[in-house]
Amino acid sequence: MLNDSPALVVLLSRAFGEGCIDVISGDYERSAVCGGNRELHGLQREEGVSFRPRIARIVTILLQDFGSRDLPTIRAAVLAAGNIEPEDVVEEGRLAELVRASNPASVRSVDPDESKAIAVALTLDEVRHLHLTALPAAQRAVRLVEAQALASRLAGSPAIELLCKKLEHAIAMQQRGIAAGDVAGSSIEAGEGDQQP
Repeated sequence: MLNDSPALVVLLSRAFGEGCIDVISGDYERSAVCGGNRELHGLQREEGVSFRPRIARIVTILLQDFGSRDLPTIRAAVLAAGNIEPEDVVEEGRLAELVRASNPASVRSVDPDESKAIAVALTLDEVRHLHLTALPAAQRAVRLVEAQALASRLAGSPAIELLCKKLEHAIAMQQRGIAAGDVAGSSIEAGEGDQQP
């Protein structure tokens, strides 16, 4: 993490103090080994263009758009990005429960707000980058329908209202891109960290 995403280290230090860096770095390395930084759906970046690793993007969404100042939530998001199974989480209790409940395919409106936020952050990052993937338009459209179902399922939770609005905005942008044949696809990602609903 220190080499992959120094900007994330700065954000984490501001949010939790420098003492958290060793703990989250361990989670980050474990998640990265399990594919947490592997881009989804054959995403292709232009040669020479710098970008933040996937785990760093997801954590940044939680820090900036959910306003999380809860270390177990951030740790659970890092582990969830790498599809770490809850039973493989060394620390039992809240961290394992957050990982268990944060799967976008199965998260429910009754789950903790933190788990819902992680699920939306994972999905938001995926949706924001769909136009750069190898998926044909029809398959991207299916992913957008699934993402919209998640946003609709969790929409009643005030704590994640901003995240859900950002997800819905990203879905609308991608739908427009598909309708326009992705002519202007690169503009979707240009403001990925600061899009407003």
